[in-house]
Amino acid sequence: MHPQSVICVNEIETSHHVVVVCPQAKALRFAMSEHRELPDDEQFTYVGKDWLLLLLDRCSKEQRSLILLLLWRAWHVHNGMTHGTGHTPVTESVGFLQSYRRAWNRQAGPFRWTVRGSRKCTVMDNQ
Repeated sequence: MHPQSVICVNEIETSHHVVVVCPQAKALRFAMSEHRELPDDEQFTYVGKDWLLLLLDRCSKEQRSLILLLLWRAWHVHNGMTHGTGHTPVTESVGFLQSYRRAWNRQAGPFRWTVRGSRKCTVMDNQ
């Protein structure tokens, strides 16, 4: 059984809720879509435990890396709100992600993300 969300009081707090459904995560995704092309909201729908792998499989290389950064940031912001370190404005997260992405693009070689679900999967930025 999942605990109730402390931010969205009437919602069950799952990892999908935290990084996709929670209003703070939605606002961040919407704000980032103003700067970068992201899949439509329907693509982020929970369709089972492999929802993230299925989403990433349908995306371009650019979208895959951006989605992973976006979800990572949404998780970080949620942790700050639930563990008392405070609220992070969406504009601050957008600036952080844009800066991080620029630095990432300057690095040499592929960047690897390991996504864990029912199977371990490595997503490489140079595919």
